[in-house]
Amino acid sequence: PGAVVCLAHDAVITLAIFVMVCKEVNISILAAILTLIGFSLNDTIVVFDRIRETEHEYSKKGTRFVINRAINDMVERTIITSGTTFTSAICLYFFAGGIVSDIAFAICVGIVFGTYSSIYVAAPFILLMEKMKLIKAS
Repeated sequence: PGAVVCLAHDAVITLAIFVMVCKEVNISILAAILTLIGFSLNDTIVVFDRIRETEHEYSKKGTRFVINRAINDMVERTIITSGTTFTSAICLYFFAGGIVSDIAFAICVGIVFGTYSSIYVAAPFILLMEKMKLIKAS
């Protein structure tokens, strides 16, 4: 569920910013949004996989510690990956024209919010689901 919430978050925010700056949303922009969903999903899977790997090492310390440790372990990799993609997209935005510039704008916005959501929305969603499970059980 955390990954699905992230994907909806990324797509809606990117489209909202596109509408706020009065840019046309056409089929090419929808393709860019789908690309962002794939990029964000990959990033979320990396976060969840790192949590799964860290869980075995620190199983006695609790879920909150495991999530924090996993995010701290992989945040550098995430920033480097997102940063290089963002750099390429921002260059396309400034130096390309027409529809390529619009696609690059959508990708730049999506990368920023996709990276943020993979770390600060998807991972804490695990804690939220755990709390809901405890409330439901009692």
